[in-house]
Amino acid sequence: MEIYTYPTVDVMNDAVVKAVTQKATAAIEHHHAFHLALAGGSTPKSIYELMAREPYCSNLPWDKMHFYFGDERCVPADHTDSNYRMARQALLSKVPVPESNVHPIVVDLQDVAASAKRYEDELKSHLPRNDSVSVFDLVLLGIGDDGHTASLFPGTPILKETAKWVDAVYVEKFDAWRISLTYPIINAAANVFVIAAGSGKSDILKNVIVGERKESGDFQYPVQGIQPAGDLVWYLDRAAAASLPA
Repeated sequence: MEIYTYPTVDVMNDAVVKAVTQKATAAIEHHHAFHLALAGGSTPKSIYELMAREPYCSNLPWDKMHFYFGDERCVPADHTDSNYRMARQALLSKVPVPESNVHPIVVDLQDVAASAKRYEDELKSHLPRNDSVSVFDLVLLGIGDDGHTASLFPGTPILKETAKWVDAVYVEKFDAWRISLTYPIINAAANVFVIAAGSGKSDILKNVIVGERKESGDFQYPVQGIQPAGDLVWYLDRAAAASLPA
C-alpha cells in the first residue's frame, strides 16, 4: 500500500489524472486496451472533469479505453443520483470514447438481482484475463465517513460474497437498493486507487489506515477489505490526511 498526500485537491487531482494516463499507456502497450472502473462521488467527478480538459484530454487514448462502474444506485439512468449520469456529464459526453466502450450498470428496477447478474456477464465478456482471472487494469474508489467503498457498506451481506463479481445490496441507512462490484473482482485488479479529499474524511482515514488491518474475515471498515493482487495506492489531500502520522 502506498499513500500519497498533496497540498490541495487540485494538485491531487492532477496527480491522479497523470497516474491514470500512465496506467492506460502501459495497459494498451501490454494488451491493446485499458479497462477502468469509475467511482461515484464529488471528488471523482472533479477528476473526470479534469480528464476531459486539455492538456490531459489529448494524452488519453480514448478509442482503446473501456469504462465501467464500481457501483450504481437503483435509479433510472437520467436520475440525479445516477453514477452513470454523473460520469457522462463530467467526462464521457465530452471526449471521443466510442459508445461501445462505455459499460453502464443497467438497472431493472423490478429485478435488481437480475441487473447485477447481467453486469457480471458484461464484465466476463469484456475484461482481459490474467492467469485465467479476469481483471480490471484500474479501479477507482472513494471512501465514505463510515468506511464504505463502492456500495460495500458496513453490516451488509455483500461483504461476505466470495463468488459473485457483482451483487445487489439493500442499504438500510438509505432505504435503497444498490448494485456493486464485490471484493473478488475488485481485489483481482492490477491497480486500485482510493481517493479522498477534505477534512471530513480525516477521522475515518486515521481509523482505516492506522487501525488494525485483518488479512481475512470481518473488517471493521469495508474499505479495509480492499487488498488487491496488484497495487493499492491512496491519493489524499492535506486536509483528509491531517490525522495520519507524519
